[in-house]
Amino acid sequence: MRVPYIRVFGRTYLYGRKAKFPALALLAIRDVIVLPFFKKVRHCLPTKEAITEICVCKLDHLGDLLMVTPFLEAVRRSLPEARITLVVGSWCRELADILRRGGLIDYLVCYTPFSLNKTKANVVVRVTRSCIELVPALRLLRKRRFDLFVDMRPYFPCAWLLAMLSGAKVRAGFGLRGMAGSFHIIVPYSMSKRLGQLYLDALPSLTGAGLIYKKPILPSIRQQVAFANAFRLPSQYLAVQLSSRERARNIASSLWGKILSCLESNFSIVLLGLADDQRYPKLEARANVLSLIGKTSVADFLGIIEGSVGVVSVDSFAAHVGIAYSRPVAVLMVGPYSQQRSYPARNPNLGLFPGRDGVETSIAQFFSIRQQEPAAKSTPSLSL
Repeated sequence: MRVPYIRVFGRTYLYGRKAKFPALALLAIRDVIVLPFFKKVRHCLPTKEAITEICVCKLDHLGDLLMVTPFLEAVRRSLPEARITLVVGSWCRELADILRRGGLIDYLVCYTPFSLNKTKANVVVRVTRSCIELVPALRLLRKRRFDLFVDMRPYFPCAWLLAMLSGAKVRAGFGLRGMAGSFHIIVPYSMSKRLGQLYLDALPSLTGAGLIYKKPILPSIRQQVAFANAFRLPSQYLAVQLSSRERARNIASSLWGKILSCLESNFSIVLLGLADDQRYPKLEARANVLSLIGKTSVADFLGIIEGSVGVVSVDSFAAHVGIAYSRPVAVLMVGPYSQQRSYPARNPNLGLFPGRDGVETSIAQFFSIRQQEPAAKSTPSLSL
């Protein structure tokens, strides 16, 4: 598979649909100006015995945070005495706190770089807010005195300044979208690997070699909350996420109507989504459909999917949650915007379907076959 690298001003960058040449040229100009102020020093990874404090930074989407959970579990298993701090964007705070309470991490820090701030505020306001958030985040990070800081986002370099100012002894990251010179260790990147596997293979000398990415890791939520009483959930239902905040991944309302019509004869439908997801009022008003879009917390969202008999979703958060809980998951892919690399290879509970007319019959057959199979039980590795 061709690796989409591009050379700009003698530097190597990761090319892609969200970072074409003009954007990469700006990153390269910044690197030319800024990097000479940093010493280009390469360090070896500390030994396991030398790591007592480790920071894992994942300034990314909810689904991307789930994909890094097997890496966090491997670090926890390999370094049982080390304290793990996780840095996420403010939008991932509740999910990250669930991971913390489940024992996967020890400390949580939130920081939202202006480039990932999705509010409608102008650039000046977003930059100001980012700087304001940076101060308390750095205060918490410097207090930990990290032996190792790992930036797990392979795309835009949102955390290089945070890594520099954290005071960590060793900094590791992919370094393919700028400021690679600020990392002591460059984590290898491969287009031939699924993203979850890429994260799991980031530091094999710490986590162990030969690990296989099978699914995200989540604690059981339904053991803690009476969801049926709170939301009046049907006894047998499919959890459906109609849309993603990235609208290019969404499909037409008419196609969703056909899919729901094929599924409603055998299942009740519960619609899930974030408050700012694209809405389909006519679909939410259908009979035999319970719409909870924008009405749930992240914990509720997880618990409803855990209690479902399956998940139908665009390429978004619900699909990753369903895989984590070993539910049958049908994902509607819209090329080239949806990424097959976001999902584990050869997972028997996963079906990837093209988001076009005629797919409704295939999806109905997918769940019909899995209804006839022995129920796959969720075996969470964590418990709240």
